[in-house]
Amino acid sequence: MNLTERISRIRTILHKPYYFFYKTSNNEIMIRFENKKQETNEFRGRSMHDAINVAEDYINNEIKAGTLEDIKEETQKADEKPENQ
Repeated sequence: MNLTERISRIRTILHKPYYFFYKTSNNEIMIRFENKKQETNEFRGRSMHDAINVAEDYINNEIKAGTLEDIKEETQKADEKPENQ
């Protein structure tokens, strides 16, 4: 997967459609995910790639803990819902 696909997966799982990168005073790169309610998640790394790796590690740990759902599980649940008639 390229960086764009990885960021898209993270945005979808976190339900935070907006993101941006910025550089801190320590010369670290931060990626910040945000929704319309201004709820945020931030991840730090030495490069954009490292920051995304940290975000993916966080997401994978949260999926294992059961606090977040993977994209595949969400789409399966949506497909299983009966249609209103």
